[in-house]
Amino acid sequence: MKRLTLLLLIMTALLAAAPAFAEEADEAKWFEMVTLNGVVDARIGYRSFAPETDGLDSVNVGDIYAFNAGLGAEIAPNEFLSGTVFFLWEEEFGGEDLGVDMDEGFVTAQWHGLYGRLGKTYLPVGQFDTFAVADPLVLELAECRQSALGAGYAHDFFEVSAWAFNGAFDNVDEDGEADDNSIDSFAARLDIKPLAFQEKYQLTVGGYYLSDATETSLEFGGALNAVDPDGAADSGDEFVRYETDVPLYGGFLSAELPFTEAFGLGLIAEYVATGEFDEEEYVDDAGEATSLSAANVELAVLLLDGSLQLGPKFETISGLDWLDTQGNDPSYEVTDYTQYGGFVGYDPCDHLHLGLQAMSGADNEDNRLTDMQFQTAFEF
Repeated sequence: MKRLTLLLLIMTALLAAAPAFAEEADEAKWFEMVTLNGVVDARIGYRSFAPETDGLDSVNVGDIYAFNAGLGAEIAPNEFLSGTVFFLWEEEFGGEDLGVDMDEGFVTAQWHGLYGRLGKTYLPVGQFDTFAVADPLVLELAECRQSALGAGYAHDFFEVSAWAFNGAFDNVDEDGEADDNSIDSFAARLDIKPLAFQEKYQLTVGGYYLSDATETSLEFGGALNAVDPDGAADSGDEFVRYETDVPLYGGFLSAELPFTEAFGLGLIAEYVATGEFDEEEYVDDAGEATSLSAANVELAVLLLDGSLQLGPKFETISGLDWLDTQGNDPSYEVTDYTQYGGFVGYDPCDHLHLGLQAMSGADNEDNRLTDMQFQTAFEF
């Protein structure tokens, strides 16, 4: 409650200061207040799945699809206050249309590095940088979009913020009684930029924390063990027991080091993990109480003033059956998935990026997945 009260006080103070600058907005033309932004990301993909189990055939799928298309606007009547809205349409590999959604919509007040934000937004849980095409596995585990209240301070050399929201997955005790539906989830983040004193080299290291790992886009609460009080299947009294929040935390390093116009290096490394779940709430397919974790590492050679990027990539995710193969064989104990590969990216002009990624991976039972993606992304 103290954390929420502090966030409210900061946001209230920033919003209260906004009317003092209203005269500036009156003098500006409305179209000068609006900045449009958008993205169109079209892809060609190929995936081949080879099961380890005898008698099951390999599955090969190729598709041309529009990964996403979005359009948004920021309205800033002055330098202290802004409103942002972004609409996004998405299509999955294989052709499933996910429809249009208001991806983000929030109000921001800021003053000399201090800022407050209220609305639907992606919480700063995870960095998710990549030189490749597909979203990294750390994003699949940690991405968190919520209607939230946040406050922070941004400086050239560092940024710190804290956030509060009412999560969708509430605690449930051993009797099946849910906690009050209240603002009881929190997030925090710290970024450090030690090379900010110059413009040539970019380096950011940071860490983040989320009080409840079930609140990410993975919606892991749905995978927790169900309790059946009367032992009668499908009786309608089953519930998921989740007495204490299990946190999520992670750290990252992101660097671009252009030594000359012709040559440079880029490095991305990120690791995210949850706390360990109670064995009565969740066990992996080996029957062990466990945490979830994911990692992404990329090394890029940057050529032609950074417009050409190429290099190797490594990813892993553990604590769950990522390829959904456990049901193929009763002797399986699927607990992790690891993949290796590489990427090539090219920026032929402003706003346009072309990318190619090839990855091959397997779970610990040797079920294998090969994935290739070509991307044409236009952003403004």
